Amino acid sequence: MTKAIESPDIPEGWRTMRLGDIANIQFSSVDKKSIEGEEPVGLCNYTDVFYNRRIHSGIEFMVATARPLESRRWSLKYGDVLFTKDSETRTEIGVPAFVTEDMPNILCGYHLGRARPKPGTIDGSYLARSFLSTSVSRQLSRIANGVTRFGLTLVATKSMTLLVPPLHEQKAIAEVLDSIDDAIEYTDRLIAATERLHDSLLHELLTKGLPGWHTEWQEHPNLGTIPAEWRIVGLGQIASIRKQQVKPEAHNETPYVGLEHIRSGGSLLGYGRAGNTQSAKTVFKTGDTLFGKLRPNLRKVARPGFDGVCSTDILALFPSQRVNGRYLLGLMSSERIHRLAVRSCAGTRMPRTSWSFLRGVKIAVPDIREQAQVAEVLAGVDNAVERMDREKAALAAFKESISDALLTGRVRVPMRT
Repeated sequence: MTKAIESPDIPEGWRTMRLGDIANIQFSSVDKKSIEGEEPVGLCNYTDVFYNRRIHSGIEFMVATARPLESRRWSLKYGDVLFTKDSETRTEIGVPAFVTEDMPNILCGYHLGRARPKPGTIDGSYLARSFLSTSVSRQLSRIANGVTRFGLTLVATKSMTLLVPPLHEQKAIAEVLDSIDDAIEYTDRLIAATERLHDSLLHELLTKGLPGWHTEWQEHPNLGTIPAEWRIVGLGQIASIRKQQVKPEAHNETPYVGLEHIRSGGSLLGYGRAGNTQSAKTVFKTGDTLFGKLRPNLRKVARPGFDGVCSTDILALFPSQRVNGRYLLGLMSSERIHRLAVRSCAGTRMPRTSWSFLRGVKIAVPDIREQAQVAEVLAGVDNAVERMDREKAALAAFKESISDALLTGRVRVPMRT
């Protein structure tokens, strides 16, 4: 029989319950070994749980073997909540995933715990959400033992407490939070699809030009087939780099852009303030193209709409009169430039390319009129990605603000009548 913990601060009809009273808690001992004579099974491992909000048959699970008793004991059922029980950091303890279907041939693997809700007490989807609440996260951090690696004990895990509303309200709360996460994941897929479109367009426009604009072509050993009227120049003939550097303490409120502020593939995620940094910084101007020379395989490129300073691991390029600034951004975002930059890198732990190499890279450049048209097309796609990035950030901020309010009853979900 489950027992509520009395508290005057919880909503009417809600209860504070121990995890072990509302769910059967077990820590898996199923390892990854394949042993001759045992039956083949799929194994749901730590990374499957850590990187997936839901566990379902569409995931490609590792193949292992198990004894019949292990298969019966550790097979996954609809409503189970799997969670990480040990990790190298406290913050990665108790990361949950909700099992969305019965999977008799998929077992809960080692390094995971399983919470199987007791009938009539708690909804599995709500339970998974509760693991991410501020209250439960604090408890998990407190009870995780270790120095270089942290882990939970079964006794301490069962003793954790969480707020439990009536079942119908649990399901309503889970539905609201699921809908927000679904919207975030859908936006992620849209962003990824639009970025693929951008890369495809970028390649075509930088090698073939605008559709219908060209009828004659020339062959180039490194550039392939390009419009006959395009000029072949070195990158250094159409762009230069900023060399002015300043000490950040003299520019406390100046916007600062580091590699961490640039999204892989292009666009700016945000910026910091120079006063919060150390060492010399490079000055850039509005409309410059910032190109990450450290680990160029990450494709860190952006074109800020403001003056500021940036890390010295970033090249600040400004266009000559022979090139459109937005077209230069497209050039520096291209797969070819990044491939060549990676090849030129010096250093193994901190590989860097250099302007002395990049300035000599040969590129094909259309006239300024066609550049402007190409830039307009690319800007339209980039603006769509940036708009979706903002929508995703707004959804994430809303989820963060509402999750704990829903899980503590400060905000109630209206019940349908």
